Amino acid sequence: MKKILLLILMILTISVSAETITESKEINSKTFDKLEIKGSISVSLKDIIVNNSLDVMESASTDIDDSTLNGSITINDIDSNVKINNSKININDNYSIKVLDSTKMVIDNTTITDEYDNHQLFINDGELSINNSNINANNNSQLFANRKNLNITSSTINSKNDLFINNEDNGVLNVNQTSFNYPDNTVININNNSQITMNGNTFNYGGETLFNTVGDKGVITIENNQFKKDFKQLINTDKTVALFLTNQEINSNINTHDKGYIRVVLNNSNFNGTLNGNIALELSNDSKLKLTGDTYLTTLYNNVRNNSNIDLNGYKLYVDNKEFDMQKDTTAPETPMSIILIIVVAIVFIYSLVNRYRIDNDLKKVNEKKHKLLKKIKIFK
Repeated sequence: MKKILLLILMILTISVSAETITESKEINSKTFDKLEIKGSISVSLKDIIVNNSLDVMESASTDIDDSTLNGSITINDIDSNVKINNSKININDNYSIKVLDSTKMVIDNTTITDEYDNHQLFINDGELSINNSNINANNNSQLFANRKNLNITSSTINSKNDLFINNEDNGVLNVNQTSFNYPDNTVININNNSQITMNGNTFNYGGETLFNTVGDKGVITIENNQFKKDFKQLINTDKTVALFLTNQEINSNINTHDKGYIRVVLNNSNFNGTLNGNIALELSNDSKLKLTGDTYLTTLYNNVRNNSNIDLNGYKLYVDNKEFDMQKDTTAPETPMSIILIIVVAIVFIYSLVNRYRIDNDLKKVNEKKHKLLKKIKIFK
């Protein structure tokens, strides 16, 4: 009798291997080895276990709740989308989570654990959103390879040591209200035309360099972040980059080398450090600059005319290879009155020409009517 009961239990708990779902349905409390979902269908999965791989393709829509997903996850084909909520994702071996072109994945209230060293955890070519989740990376992980749109909100990112985020060509990365925990260093790579916005995050550790540029025309916006430990360099680049700091306290350095160029704009922010290289610095009237070493800029625009928001702190500030005169007005230059006068005269002249054309045209029409009228009178006589 015991053997029979054991056999029945084994049958009830055995995994279903490599199942393919091709019609809309709900599935609860089931274990799969490999699971494929394909076709223009809607599938709801709850309390399931996938031991090896999950593939969603051919415009399938899939909701997954209270489940455990092990191995790889791949979202294929246009319009396929997956929502994962209150679940666990365990990436083992050399697997990844792949969101391919024109597909969507939303992950909420989920713990994601990467058990593999030195590999990409997420590869995103579509729309990926991670909210209220915990991401646990292993050693030297490239956490994200983002080529499209990636949004991370109210989450925690943990790493055993170095953590890399690669925002590739044209990638858009938004990270909000997220905590970064790592013992060594975080590096965010910026590629061609990529955009990065960091808002309201907490960096519990510092490191060598936060932003590394490997492509041109990147745009970085940093707002309301808290750095509990400092980075030696906020950015060091040989590329062209725009950096916007808003409501931010920064204790770090900014450097360019070779053909690098950075436009740095401070709005209601304090920057304590040095800036050296081909750098254009703009200070709002509620921003402050305090030097911690000699600083060399290409241009400086300061909305405080008397430069009282600049503290040299015993060091020297050079602009365009000349020592900066603290009495110099560096606000954006106003348009000279002579140029304004020329513009006004030009407008008046153009108006007079247009008006003269209208008068001549009206006279021409009057003369034509007069000629027709005289012609009719002559015929009548």
